[in-house]
Amino acid sequence: MASRGFTLLELMMALAIATILTMLAAWLYRDEQLRADRAAVAALLQHDAVFLEAYYSQQGGYKETASRWPDLPYTQYPVQGTARYAIGFAATARNTDNGYFVLRATAADVKLGYVELTQTGIMKYCVPEGSKERCRLA
Repeated sequence: MASRGFTLLELMMALAIATILTMLAAWLYRDEQLRADRAAVAALLQHDAVFLEAYYSQQGGYKETASRWPDLPYTQYPVQGTARYAIGFAATARNTDNGYFVLRATAADVKLGYVELTQTGIMKYCVPEGSKERCRLA
């Protein structure tokens, strides 16, 4: 008997393999997109840090007053459209000193955590892990 086409089992196996490969590609794409977002946010934090250093050289301090920081040039990522990260000053104890600052970009999706840049140039990425945070240096 001559073969006239594919069997139902062969078609289902091909469909299952295609589905698995599509899901893997989507997962890898999402992971790469998150890395690209973090890299872009890190660049914006560095631009804001350069702005603050220029502000310090002109004003003699990082703050406008004892309780007010200057407006940052970049306050969200992406710069236009719906913000996936909000950029601002971190609420840390050291951030109250006039000779020190910590910038933080907090993701709109809480599960993605935040990117932080200190005045000394230390960049770290932190994600929530239960009731704690897991951080790594950039």
